[in-house]
Amino acid sequence: MSENPLDRIKYRQFQNTLENRGGSETIIRSMSNILKKMAENNVSTVFFLDRSARPLAYLAKEMWQVMYQGREFPAVRFINIGKETSQKDINQSGGVGDIYSIPDDGTIMIIDEFVMHGHSLRRAKELLDKSFPNREFITISPYLHEFRELPAIFKGIEDRSVEGPMKFVAQPHSDQSSVEARIKLRKYLKEFVKNNAEKIKETTE
Repeated sequence: MSENPLDRIKYRQFQNTLENRGGSETIIRSMSNILKKMAENNVSTVFFLDRSARPLAYLAKEMWQVMYQGREFPAVRFINIGKETSQKDINQSGGVGDIYSIPDDGTIMIIDEFVMHGHSLRRAKELLDKSFPNREFITISPYLHEFRELPAIFKGIEDRSVEGPMKFVAQPHSDQSSVEARIKLRKYLKEFVKNNAEKIKETTE
């Protein structure tokens, strides 16, 4: 996997949105609302849906440190459920409780970057409910299509044809160009949060 000219154009469009005042304020407001819900509902584990919601995890962690300094961020896990995941896949699965190790108590939050019909979030909740029974769940989305439109190289997830519970576990690309793209994105989001720290702090007031 390598970054091509179209990837660079799309990434620049993503940056333009975050650097635009209206775009940055929307992103900060949407994500801060989710982080406040985490803090208020004793969320101990967050599942981000691969692949488009994976970059949200980078942003969420950085913003959390500004909003809740000294408070530990919930355990982060990634689960590979998308529009291609069928109800049959969920029904035939015995769950993923043997694959994912998570804290024994606390609420589980499931995040997708954008929701149209809600199929992915519903199926993720059904699978995780089967895997971790008797737990409280929150399914939520910041509705940030900017992250949905990020080129695949910045999400860095391999396409794999596997059966059984492992089909729900995405694997990051290990090739150099993909690793560099992910590092580039994480650095950019870290700088975005640093530059907007005051606005982010204001959301907790």
